[in-house]
Amino acid sequence: MVRWLEDEPSIFESLTDVTRQDEFTADLVFSDDEAAGRLEDALGSEKVPPAARGAMTDLRRDGTRVHVSFQEVGGIELTERNPGHFSACVHERAPEVTPDGL
Repeated sequence: MVRWLEDEPSIFESLTDVTRQDEFTADLVFSDDEAAGRLEDALGSEKVPPAARGAMTDLRRDGTRVHVSFQEVGGIELTERNPGHFSACVHERAPEVTPDGL
């Protein structure tokens, strides 16, 4: 979330504190109510990818504080595809089928 805020300077520059309850829940505190309102508006807008908006389970603002939570997701298993190259998404090629079906 904070990395995304870096692309929104009018919001990021007003961020004064972040308190994470866990990997999916945080309170973001801003220097003024307007900046907190801009974050609240942005999180519900097209600026945020649809998957991220859909994963949001809680969004509340209380003055300069914005509370946001996302659905918990399981860990991603990385597999080594080549020496030193890991991937979370593996596409396997289907076996070649010959004209006679063998």
